[in-house]
Amino acid sequence: MRREVTRLASALIAASCATSPEVAPTAAEQLPWLVGAWNTVESDTTTEERWVAAPDGSLLGTGRVVVRGAIIGFSETLHIGRSSGGLTLTTWVGGQDPVMFQADGITADTATFRNDTHDFPTAITYHRTSEGELEAKATGKNPDGSPREEMWTLQAGTAPKATAPTP
Repeated sequence: MRREVTRLASALIAASCATSPEVAPTAAEQLPWLVGAWNTVESDTTTEERWVAAPDGSLLGTGRVVVRGAIIGFSETLHIGRSSGGLTLTTWVGGQDPVMFQADGITADTATFRNDTHDFPTAITYHRTSEGELEAKATGKNPDGSPREEMWTLQAGTAPKATAPTP
């Protein structure tokens, strides 16, 4: 009996010392440089993205274009969270159905997400430059098959005050 108890105790000690499965890092842990208010101003137009870390470690974002103090034309809601394949970026643009992009490369200062079945964009890349700016790039193809790229260079800052457009 004593020998069985010793074996059981040894097995329990060995099991408790075994390494537990590693949990994948959250979006907030992998992309801390994305969190903040980012914008660029050209004439009377401000393009803005804001990112916050949620309690579960995902990142929640918004993007919008503000012209002369009114939100017009473009607004989006974004979410970066863990999925079975790694990180996934989900976008909701102007009331359309959500589109999911799978992480296709994450480094200390760059994150690229892809969805080759989407019309445009098929890839979204965020890059934190050495100057502390945030570059956001959307790439893919036009309906005629020609390459298309849109890029914004955003500076850290505060969000502009905006009102909804009047009808």
